[in-house]
Amino acid sequence: MTEKSSHLEFIATKTKQFASNLVAPENSAKDQNEKDLCDIALECRLISVKIIKLSEKLKARNSNSKFQSLIAGVKTKYRGSEISELETRLSSCRSQLSLQFQYSTSSEMKIQVKNLVRLSEADSSKLQQLQKQIESLKNGATITSFSSESKTQLKGLLGVSESACEVIFQQRILRSLAFAGMSGRFDSVPEAHQETFKWIFEADGNKDNIFDHSGPRSFTNWLSSDEGTFHITGKLGSGKSTLMKFLCDHESTQIESKKRAGDGSLVLAKFFFWKRGSPLPKSLEGLYRSLLHDVLRSCPEFIPDVLPDRWKEVKSMPWQVQNQLDIGAKEAKEAFTRLTSHTTLYKDHCFCYFIDGLDEYEETTEDDYKSMVETLAGWTNISHRVKICISSREYNVFLNAFSGERRIRLQDLTKRDMQRYVRERLHSTGDAKSERIVNEIVEKGKGIFFWVALVVKNFQACFEDSHELSELEKLLDTPLEELNNLFSHLLGSLEQSYRKRAALIFAMTETARQFAEFASPNCENRGLSPMCCSFLDDFDEDPLFATRTPYRYFSMNLIERGKREAHAMKRINGYCKGLLEFEDNDVLGRAFLSYTHRSVPEFLRTGDCAKDTSFNLEGIVVEEVICQLWLGDIRTTAPHSISNKQMGCYAFAIVEMSNRCKINQFLFLLLETLSTAVTLHELVIESDDRYEHNAVVIHCRSEILFTSCRVGYSDNTRPYRARVAISNPIHLAAFVGETKYVRWKLENDPSIVASNNLTTLLICCSMYSDQLILHEEILRRGVSAEAMIHKTRGPNDFLDAMSYWVHLFCNILCYFLPNIDSIERQAVGKCIEAFLRYGANPCLSAFISKEKSGDSNLPQIEEKETLNIKCDKMVFRALEKDSGYSRLSGFRKNWCAKGGKWKSFVLDGEAISFRELVLQFQFDNEATILQLIDAYNLKNPKEESRETPGMETREPHEEEKISEDPSQRQNQIEQPNSKMADVKHKKQALDHACSETLTTRRKWILSIVLLLAANKD
Repeated sequence: MTEKSSHLEFIATKTKQFASNLVAPENSAKDQNEKDLCDIALECRLISVKIIKLSEKLKARNSNSKFQSLIAGVKTKYRGSEISELETRLSSCRSQLSLQFQYSTSSEMKIQVKNLVRLSEADSSKLQQLQKQIESLKNGATITSFSSESKTQLKGLLGVSESACEVIFQQRILRSLAFAGMSGRFDSVPEAHQETFKWIFEADGNKDNIFDHSGPRSFTNWLSSDEGTFHITGKLGSGKSTLMKFLCDHESTQIESKKRAGDGSLVLAKFFFWKRGSPLPKSLEGLYRSLLHDVLRSCPEFIPDVLPDRWKEVKSMPWQVQNQLDIGAKEAKEAFTRLTSHTTLYKDHCFCYFIDGLDEYEETTEDDYKSMVETLAGWTNISHRVKICISSREYNVFLNAFSGERRIRLQDLTKRDMQRYVRERLHSTGDAKSERIVNEIVEKGKGIFFWVALVVKNFQACFEDSHELSELEKLLDTPLEELNNLFSHLLGSLEQSYRKRAALIFAMTETARQFAEFASPNCENRGLSPMCCSFLDDFDEDPLFATRTPYRYFSMNLIERGKREAHAMKRINGYCKGLLEFEDNDVLGRAFLSYTHRSVPEFLRTGDCAKDTSFNLEGIVVEEVICQLWLGDIRTTAPHSISNKQMGCYAFAIVEMSNRCKINQFLFLLLETLSTAVTLHELVIESDDRYEHNAVVIHCRSEILFTSCRVGYSDNTRPYRARVAISNPIHLAAFVGETKYVRWKLENDPSIVASNNLTTLLICCSMYSDQLILHEEILRRGVSAEAMIHKTRGPNDFLDAMSYWVHLFCNILCYFLPNIDSIERQAVGKCIEAFLRYGANPCLSAFISKEKSGDSNLPQIEEKETLNIKCDKMVFRALEKDSGYSRLSGFRKNWCAKGGKWKSFVLDGEAISFRELVLQFQFDNEATILQLIDAYNLKNPKEESRETPGMETREPHEEEKISEDPSQRQNQIEQPNSKMADVKHKKQALDHACSETLTTRRKWILSIVLLLAANKD
């Protein structure tokens, strides 16, 4: 028999047993429901019997016999339709039986309930009748045959004293006000650790924090004063509820409060909102009922005045009746209003309420946060005898409603408490290692006591497993599930309309944070300022708002700017539920958006949260939004109120961000608008003549990479002290390798290469971008390959007035060739060819020199090594190794790995020529490069020495150019032009041309300023 048949037989057997129990004897009395139930049970039993009999017939007589099993299978197959029919009938019958059984049972229960109600009503009637008789006995209205002494004794025997009855009635009302979970949140809050929060009652306070105990913000002063509210605020998990519980239970709270109460009575009441509980702990009804319960428990004599109808009701009922009164939200609110408005109560009483977690209140359509805080403020306005201590997260609605003079930010005050807590829980020995762990936990906690407690808990568990303290540091970087649950709860409370905006703000914060790490510590622009965030609505209306002319927020005044920033900070706080905050930046003097705690970004990267963020950001390029916000901030700021360094940081951030995310659409518009803003700033801050009077500071590649602040101008009279950050987008674009914009700008703006230093700056920025194609563009604009690159002398400057070509050769030798790949090989070959076509001197070689330094009489003599570049008879120092300086060591290591001649080159000081280098790397255009080298040598056969000319901004003469046509190239190489121009004459002509160009450029800048001013008017 199959498994299905066995299962069917089992069900049929059980159904038969159950149905048999339901079938009553025929002679028993039954109502209609019972008869129907018996009929269905009988039908079920008959079907079950048929199924059981059929199953018996289909079973194999000998289960071990394969033949018998085969026969049984055939029978089962043959009678399959019959089995299916019986199975269907049984299923239908069982369903009907279950339904009829439930109906019969419910009918019986209804009858029993009615009987109980009838009995209860009868008992109540009897009790009321008894109560009336007792009252008659008390009053002595109908008793005439007893003496007065007998009456008194009888009253004592049959009655209950009036005062005892009142206590019973009071307790009945108090029990009706109480509700399940009323003290659930209070009870679940952990007790404060030993010594924690005691500073709030101490006269000297915590020396390390900003809590001013002598001013109006002192909690102890507030308790004994007539001030209405005291606001405890802080980050999520900072310990606000623990502090509130500490204050409720501490004897000092009562001692200080009684000073204000004087001879009157002090009444304390508390309520802790809790969103995770049942509906009442997170509602205003729960608040009213809880405070009423605590107040009326302390002052039960108020009950007849506060709840007059309920008092009459309970007094009219027998004291033995203990049924619960149904006090709803409306009645509770009206009762509390009577309590607060009953002015006679304040003559002999003083009230102090502790209300925790206003942010845990669940808003409704009628009652939101604002209406709640207005209600609380109304209580304190009625009488100075009412005080309220409240706590909440730093939501704008609470910060606006309550005075900042009577407010503390808990995360600013608990550093000592955290240190003490961690030391005692981890049994710190006080040695340097354990103190380092303690301080690291506290610092990473950033004021979130909850996070610190969770980390300490994990540490303790690991200690039980015999882990060393040094092994546990990695736990500080482990996400904590409990904290993630808290974050989920916060974001889940966001309205749907806010979630898209919150997702964008979180994404921008993370993108800006990653960009800051990528850009290097020298780029002080750390993210989004309050002013940047104020443009989010403008971006929604117009994604190109920052590039529009005229710009609607041009040079906003400080008052308007301050209002806009304050509004933006409140909006961000509302959108992100306290998970983000604005952190001050000491370098730029601005605040930037950052995470409240390091666990927040880890949580935002988790599965569900990441999916939700991705969904809300569909179609949005976060980097483009950031660039628009940054540009909007620059254009809003008056040119005279932003420093050169701030402008350089912002400009670099925009150029690098746009290059990083490969913005194609509107890139030129974005950078041109930035260029106009930078030009305005330069015109206002300092004269454009600085380009002519200042030399260019060039730093080595390893120091300059990914930052604009290390490349700039230095005043010749004060080298290294008057360094000015680069802010012009053309130079920054060259630096980061944004070739499209640089090439477009060179084509459309000749002034880019109009002066020596501007051209030099463009060359140097291009040198560090790895985009060698930019050099071809610069040469094509008339810059000589032998142009001088000036450098201010300094302790780390090794390049002594190299030419453009020699500088490039040094760069290629040090950074490209050691680890070159096929793509870079092709680019390097093309770049070399371009320089040779424009007259670069190929008579170059490189060698490493060694020089002993120090006193020869001493046992240890330092050896100084230098990488030298030789051009004809001039030698330039490129890299040095002195006193452990390691850049030359890395250079040597890269070339040693190639073996052969290269090993001799770096180890034995053997020189390597430019031609040998070309032959070694087998460029795709090697033949052309070698032809150009030979052509130069034929053109300059007996040149003994060669002076490096100044910057030349001219197109090469036709006779100097190498033809692009291969058929003519060889003829040109074989017939070199031997005519040499007069260098001195050319230099004078060049200086005159540069002077005229600069004058034209100043006029051009001034015209832009006047045009912008006219548009603004």
